[in-house]
Amino acid sequence: MIKSRNAYKLDLEKQRLKLKIKEQELEIQKSLMQLKSAFSPVNYAGRMFWESLDDNALVASGQASEEELKAIEKRKRQRAMLMKQISNLFINLLLTLETYLATPAGALKNRAATSQTNKEDEEA
Repeated sequence: MIKSRNAYKLDLEKQRLKLKIKEQELEIQKSLMQLKSAFSPVNYAGRMFWESLDDNALVASGQASEEELKAIEKRKRQRAMLMKQISNLFINLLLTLETYLATPAGALKNRAATSQTNKEDEEA
């Protein structure tokens, strides 16, 4: 049975949307794998904790030289910057997941129908 041109276009649009959804799923999986490979939360938090503790103990003892104080301040700034980057990474991941999960199946169908109508208007 030969499909009409519009039915064929609708099938292609459905396939395109399915591929788009699959692409988004793979993008989320990729982000998660990058997050996992970027750092181990337990090791990272432990290292930051002990470095911070050592630095604070040295400052509290009053035995830190001027160079050591500068190095401690530099490490504090680096830790703060890393914490901000981690926070941004989690925020981006959360926003990506929220966007993905908040897109109802009906919205995808409506978008497909709208794009199909637009294509038909362009052809006319």
